[in-house]
Amino acid sequence: PAPFRQPSNPLQQLAPLGSARRADCTSLTAMAPAPTEEVLPVPEVPPAAKRPRKAKPLAPGAFGMDFRGGCGCCGSVWCSDVAKPSLAADGSSWQKCRPEVLKLRERVVADRRHFHQHPEVAFEEFETSKYCAERLRELGLDVTEGLAPGTGVVAVLRGGGGEGPCIALRADMDALPIQEEAAEGEERLPFASARPGVMHACGHDAHMATMLCVAEVLSSTAFRSRLRGTVKFIFQPAEENGNEEHPHGGAHEMIHKARVLDGVDAIYGMHVWSFAPVGVVGATPGCVMAACDSLEIDIEGRGGHGAAPQGTADAVLVMGHLITALHSIVSRSQDPTSSVVLTVGSASAGEAPNVIAARAKLRATVRCLDAASQAIMKRRIAEVCTGVGATFGAKVHLKYVEEAPNVVNDAEATQHVKEAAASVVSPDGLQNITTMASEDFAFFLEASKSFPGVSVSGVKGCFFFVGAAPKTEKAGNRPHHNPAFTVDEDAMLIGASVFVQLVENRLCGGVGGG
Repeated sequence: PAPFRQPSNPLQQLAPLGSARRADCTSLTAMAPAPTEEVLPVPEVPPAAKRPRKAKPLAPGAFGMDFRGGCGCCGSVWCSDVAKPSLAADGSSWQKCRPEVLKLRERVVADRRHFHQHPEVAFEEFETSKYCAERLRELGLDVTEGLAPGTGVVAVLRGGGGEGPCIALRADMDALPIQEEAAEGEERLPFASARPGVMHACGHDAHMATMLCVAEVLSSTAFRSRLRGTVKFIFQPAEENGNEEHPHGGAHEMIHKARVLDGVDAIYGMHVWSFAPVGVVGATPGCVMAACDSLEIDIEGRGGHGAAPQGTADAVLVMGHLITALHSIVSRSQDPTSSVVLTVGSASAGEAPNVIAARAKLRATVRCLDAASQAIMKRRIAEVCTGVGATFGAKVHLKYVEEAPNVVNDAEATQHVKEAAASVVSPDGLQNITTMASEDFAFFLEASKSFPGVSVSGVKGCFFFVGAAPKTEKAGNRPHHNPAFTVDEDAMLIGASVFVQLVENRLCGGVGGG
C-alpha cells in the first residue's frame, strides 16, 4: 500500500464516523444472502500474536505525534509506537481543543507517562508532589508544598486584569496498591509502573498531567494579563484511601488543616472516565456520585482441630454466612428503586487446612445515593453481624466508618462547565453521568456541610467526567481499578481545554463571566 502522508493541516476535519458506519451498513445489507441460500460458517481467525513495544525516552518532545487516529495497541493517537498501523479517529472530538493546549500535547503525554511509571500510594506521594511543585514554580506561580498531611501542593495564579473571584481547580495524586498487568494479547506498556504492587489504575496520573497543562496555559502572559481574579491549583493527596489517623482521606485534611478553600468562590474538578469514549464530557447538576462508607468486621470464634469441630465456633463458617447475609441486605431490605451497592472486597481467615480458625476478618464498602438508604444499610449491617454471630456462638465486632459524602454539583457551576465544554466537544458529546463510585471531592462542595466531622463548609462547584476509553475498545472494557487499566491520552487534551475555556469564561469576561 502507498505510504501514509501526514496532512499539511493535522487538524483538518475528518469524515464523521456515523456517515461511514451508515455506508458500511448499507453495503452489508446489499450483500446479505437471501433466506433460501445456504450460509457458510465464518472460519475462525486465530488470535493475533502479541506485538512487542519498544520503550522510548520519557522526556518532553520524545514522542512522535501521529494524527492518523487511535493506535492499534492502546487506542491513543499519542502512542509512542509510531511505526505501527493506526485506526481511524472517531470523529472530530479532539480537533476542537484549545490551540494553546494542543501546542503542549507532547509535554502532557510525557508528564502523564512519568506519573504512571512512578506511582505512589495515598499519603506517600512524596516524589509526585515534588515533581508537581517544581513544574508549577517554573511557571512563576506562588507554590506551597508539604501541606496536610505532608504531600499536598497548592499553587496560586493572580491575574493581571484586576480584581475578581477566586476559582480553584483540583487534581488528585495518589495511586492504588495494585500490580499492573498487560491486557490479554498485549505486551506491557513501555511506561508501565516501575513500582511492584503500585499502579495508577484510576487515572490520577492523567488528572495531574491535565492540570499541569492548564496551569501552563493560564500562566502565559497572554492569559495572565487578561485574568480578573485568582486561580488556585490544588494537588491533593490520598483520594483513594484514608487511614487510621486520617480516616476521611486527603480532601478533608487539605480543607480542615491546610485551609485550601479559604477565599475560594468556586471549585471544579474532573475525572477521566473509562466507561465513555473520547469526546464525551459528563456534567450533571445535583447528586452525581455515591456516599462512601467502609466497614471492618472482626470475627472472634473458638479454634480447634479440624477433625473435632464440636465445642468450637468456626470463624470461617461465620465469615461465609456473613458474606451471604450482608449481600442480601441490598436485595431484601432496600427499596428496589434505590441505588445502593455493598461489596465485600477482602476476606481473610485461617492458616492451615486441618485447623478450625478462631479469627477471621472482612472488609467491605457501601455506596448510597441518598441518606435514607445509607441509614438502612448502617442499621441492617449491625443487625446482621449481631444475629450471625449469635447463631454460631461467635463474637462479631463491627467498625463502621462514614468516609465521604455524596458529590452534589451546584446547578450554576455545572452550567459553567457545560458552556465551556460546548466549545470543545460536539453537542452529542455533552452527557449526564451519574455513578455509584465515590470521590472525596465531595468535601470541597457545599452539600458536605452536614456530614459528620465537617467543620469547614465547602463552596459551590462542579465535578465532571471526561470520556477516556481507548478508541480501539468498547467503553468500559478496562474499568477503573483494573490491573490493565489505561486511558486514551486524547482525553487529557479535552479535559485541559474545558478547564481553560471555563476559566476564560469566568475570569476574562467570556460566556458566563463574572
